[in-house]
Amino acid sequence: MKESKMLKSVFVGQLFGRFDYNLNFKNSDDNSKALTIITAPNGYGKSTILRLIDDLLRGNYSKLGRTSFDELILESTDDNGIYVNRKVNNSLEGLEENVTLEFKSIYKGKNLQSTANSWSITVQQNQNNDAQEDMSISGRYDFSIVEFAERTLKLRRAGLNGWRDPNNGQLYSRAEILDRYESRRLNNLGNAEPKWLIDFRKSLPVLYISANRLRVDLEIQSHRRMQGGEKVEVISEKVLDQIRDFNRSYAEAGRRLEQDFASRVIAALGANSKVSEIEVGRLMEKVRIMEDEYQKLGLLSAGQSVKTHDFPKDISALKVLNIYLEDIYQKISSLEGPVNRLKLFVQTLNSMLIFKKIVLNANAGFVVIGDDQKNIPLKSLSSGEQHLIVLLGELIFESINIRAVLLDEPEISFHPAWQELFPEVLAKIVSMNGCMIVVATHSPTVIGDNWESVIELAVQVPI
Repeated sequence: MKESKMLKSVFVGQLFGRFDYNLNFKNSDDNSKALTIITAPNGYGKSTILRLIDDLLRGNYSKLGRTSFDELILESTDDNGIYVNRKVNNSLEGLEENVTLEFKSIYKGKNLQSTANSWSITVQQNQNNDAQEDMSISGRYDFSIVEFAERTLKLRRAGLNGWRDPNNGQLYSRAEILDRYESRRLNNLGNAEPKWLIDFRKSLPVLYISANRLRVDLEIQSHRRMQGGEKVEVISEKVLDQIRDFNRSYAEAGRRLEQDFASRVIAALGANSKVSEIEVGRLMEKVRIMEDEYQKLGLLSAGQSVKTHDFPKDISALKVLNIYLEDIYQKISSLEGPVNRLKLFVQTLNSMLIFKKIVLNANAGFVVIGDDQKNIPLKSLSSGEQHLIVLLGELIFESINIRAVLLDEPEISFHPAWQELFPEVLAKIVSMNGCMIVVATHSPTVIGDNWESVIELAVQVPI
């Protein structure tokens, strides 16, 4: 597990005006155990709890205010945290409603009473917080969302409800533009988000994966093929980025090793140390095994691999060969992280898909090949197959440098055989990327043998 703090617990008071929940997360040093599973009947709020955590840690305070709760406490494994008190304010006429969110810093399990560690904002509730159908911001704003997005932020329209940044291709939804305007308004009013709150949020980066995975979220930063509107194509782009990063890192590692290769050879030839054929043979076999694996994945061509020759009889030549093989092994070993992610993605999909397989491709990221050896367009895959690809792609490639993955109903469009294999895949991702995963699910099959990781919300509800 990464040597940094993780999510420790969350308390939600009066969720929907009804439920009080206290959840302690699994974040053990044993990576395979850093899995928490939240389960409950529909209507108990298991998915809402994930969204509350995500909204708080991302600073989506307008969305946070739209959810009905009284108190929210989020603590990390260093016993620091954030307390949120939500109050609904009604006008005298009862026609307008807004929400005040009061934030307080928690240090070592205790609320800090200093005003320096307290901050409040007022956000409009429900429909008043959203843009109207004519794309204008509600009455308290003095210009339209279109003007703010296009004139102030220099964004360009990308469909009815989105804008694109022409500099980096990033897409923003209407709600995100509103949140950015809200932050700007607060800054202008001298009520900017305090540093202690920003620092806490940034120390706990999260990845939220919703149940509606096939919809292209406008937060996705990939922009080369967004026009197709297919989330599975976005995952293909992410895989393509991984392949390009591998090729770039492989080339850079080679250049670094080449810079002092001659000096290392001269030093070795001048030393009295000996190199045996057995040692060199073992090293060559290790290199060959790793290169074979990389070639099967499609990451190395045959021309990039070490050619096997008879060992030179001259001791000097044997020393040079040993240095050369050590460089190759170091270069390949340094890329095990991205290779293991690509391998897990390909092997998992190929163990689950029927009558087709995934193959990495240097131009497209990956392609799907049928048992007749013909390419299958990504858009023609079944909904279940697309859900599987999207979910695995996000889990494997987006959870790098993430403290917690919040995963809502992974069983959607999964038949029982896939659900049965899924807990093992989650354990591998936790171990590989050093994150913790919190899952909201209905499925006993997804839970598998992990009942010690289950939090049953219904048990916390008084009868």
